[in-house]
Amino acid sequence: MAKRRLATTTSGDARAIIAALPDDASAEVLARALTREVIIALGEMVLNQFTRPHSRVRAAQLLLDRGWGQAAATFTVKQHSDLERLNDAELAALVRHELALARRGSGQQPLVIEAEVETGPDSVH
Repeated sequence: MAKRRLATTTSGDARAIIAALPDDASAEVLARALTREVIIALGEMVLNQFTRPHSRVRAAQLLLDRGWGQAAATFTVKQHSDLERLNDAELAALVRHELALARRGSGQQPLVIEAEVETGPDSVH
């Protein structure tokens, strides 16, 4: 049985899209210019029965994450220093670090933040 060819845009089409952009366009601008074509290609991978199963699943995951957002990440953070002394920027940096580790699957033990939630007129919601 012959494999069905994907009806995606050709590399020439992608080059034409990029060529229409300014020469000093950032990588972000270049990537965003191809968003439609990439989404079409991913959708065709998902629907093509001849695409390898793991590739179909990955394409579906990328499409769902793009369309609906990624599922909320759950992680535990443990820090030996006194967390009450950290400002918002320092706490945000800890969270970003843990999210990066979780996304990479680093195998490192996650940090665990243990804190009591304060409620009252001065607490942030």
